[in-house]
Amino acid sequence: MKANLEQIKQFLLNLITRGRYEAYDIETIRKIILFNIITAMGIVVLFVLGTFVYYNNIKYIWLIDYSITVILLLNLLYTQRSQNYRFGLYVTIGVFTFLS
Repeated sequence: MKANLEQIKQFLLNLITRGRYEAYDIETIRKIILFNIITAMGIVVLFVLGTFVYYNNIKYIWLIDYSITVILLLNLLYTQRSQNYRFGLYVTIGVFTFLS
């Protein structure tokens, strides 16, 4: 049982860090995990809210929600490909600041 949990943990860490878990120190890994979780939560919440607003027929708000969802999704894909987490973090903070 303990071996299975360790294998699942290694699989998830390799999935989040794109197989470069051993290349980073633990503090950087924690920042990457936090960045991915916050961005994924933002994508899910904005998609759900955009869908509710679309069905309530409120103009332009659903378009803004979906646009920001696409921006966050592209930002997440860019950071996973380029490993440029600093730029991705600045984009995510800027988008969330725009929303507030």
